[in-house]
Amino acid sequence: MPLSHFFNSMIWNICVRIVLILPLFANAGNQSIRLAFLFAFGKSGSKAGQFLQPHDVYISSRGEVFVSDPGNHRIQKFDMNGCYQGETGGFGFNPGQFNSTGGLGQGQGFNILVCDRLNQRFQQYDERLNLVSTFPAGIDPQIKANRGNPLWLAWGPQGDIYFSEQLEHRIIRINSFNETIYRFNEPWSEGFSLKDPQGLVIQDGLVWIADAGDNRIVAFDLNGQFHHILKHASLAYPVDIAADELGYLYVSNPGENSIVVFNKSNGFESEWGRKEHPSLALQSPSGIGYYQNRLYICEQGADRIVVWEKSQ
Repeated sequence: MPLSHFFNSMIWNICVRIVLILPLFANAGNQSIRLAFLFAFGKSGSKAGQFLQPHDVYISSRGEVFVSDPGNHRIQKFDMNGCYQGETGGFGFNPGQFNSTGGLGQGQGFNILVCDRLNQRFQQYDERLNLVSTFPAGIDPQIKANRGNPLWLAWGPQGDIYFSEQLEHRIIRINSFNETIYRFNEPWSEGFSLKDPQGLVIQDGLVWIADAGDNRIVAFDLNGQFHHILKHASLAYPVDIAADELGYLYVSNPGENSIVVFNKSNGFESEWGRKEHPSLALQSPSGIGYYQNRLYICEQGADRIVVWEKSQ
């Protein structure tokens, strides 16, 4: 074989191998989130470890799982594997009692903050479920009265509370003195405002809100300035959001009995829990929390907590 033919043959073989190998490297840099069923705990009832339409779940930095159980007007505590550890509450109007528990979130230090919805207030507990404080859901200086039912909440980086007020279609930010700082309900442009805001999460300087009435996720900065919107055809009355350390948002989507995953930078990633994933079938998912590659999901239709594991 002439030397020139030999080199031409070598170059052609190398090029073919590069063409065959390149897609493998391209896919390796584009890994997607994968979710798998791990376990579930709880069933319908009023005994310890049972639920009546669990509304929200909060996982502390120590891996303790707190569940809002509004049908039983209580908060229950579990370890990260679903083992019952205690409860607090009961129906009533006094401090330490509830009239339909709502959203949960971090309070001061390691405390847990609870929306006491129909009592129009917040109650704060330590991790052993000892009552720390009770205070109304802010005083609106314009109307000189308590605001309506706080449904979901998030704790801001400066110690402020952000909570959704469903009936007024707004998010309110109050400070540690229970004073209103901002109301996120002003139209950003002609005919454009929140409609039935639900759960919210704060991460990377943005407040992410499940805007259920318009089937979208809306982001504001911490001062209530509109930032941007995440939308996808799969969203059907989204009610809560969890965030992980990689910039992914996990949206509880009861209208389709699914969890929708978004990348905050690039938008829609995937949808889990529908017929495409029979092992992940959900019945009316509600609150959702994230901790160490696990998603804890309140499954209201089955009165239990479902735990999924994340991988890539």
